Amino acid sequence: PLEAADAHVHLARLCAQTEDDIAGARLHCEAALRLSPDQPDALLLLGELCHRGGEHLRALKALDRLREVSMARHELDRVGQADLLAGRVWEEGLKQPENALLRYREAVSLLPGEPEPLFASARVAEGLGRLQEALSGYQQALELAGPAPRSESVRHAAHESHHALARLSRTKLGDPARAREHLEAALALDPRDAVALDELIPYFRVTGRSQELAEALEKAAALQDAPGK
Repeated sequence: PLEAADAHVHLARLCAQTEDDIAGARLHCEAALRLSPDQPDALLLLGELCHRGGEHLRALKALDRLREVSMARHELDRVGQADLLAGRVWEEGLKQPENALLRYREAVSLLPGEPEPLFASARVAEGLGRLQEALSGYQQALELAGPAPRSESVRHAAHESHHALARLSRTKLGDPARAREHLEAALALDPRDAVALDELIPYFRVTGRSQELAEALEKAAALQDAPGK
């Protein structure tokens, strides 16, 4: 049964990723859980699929079960993953940022080397007006991500953290120079960052930074020439 359950989870992932077949993926998850009721990967994926399908309370039920199972097995990284996804359900699905922040904070404590929970908690804290917590979270996310993020999700967290710190430096801290530093760092992570380019090109032109201006103009031209533009 365990091998069959694993096979259903694998098929569920294929349905969700390659065919965008949420209903088919859920059927495979449910089949896996009939064979092995506490299969962690099936519970996590079911939570994700229910969230994507708009069944947010059902998603939380699957994730709460995953937290119980993982706590009993002392698999704290899995508890953290469940918290991270539950935070998204509360934030994006149920629009309850206070509950989302509680889950994200717990994920931060359980996944100490991961930038994504820090970025998520900072984003929600900023929305709730908790400036110090937001600034600290974004900064720590960047420190953990480092200059060469190890995955696309870490790169995204770092890129968005730079944008958030640029925005807060400009609007809350009155530090436009620091804001531009964060925009340059964001552009280094994503050369297709039109928002950063739009702000940096005039600045490079006015301050005579000709090499940076040439590189930025080249990136902007590549964006204009990109298919779909």
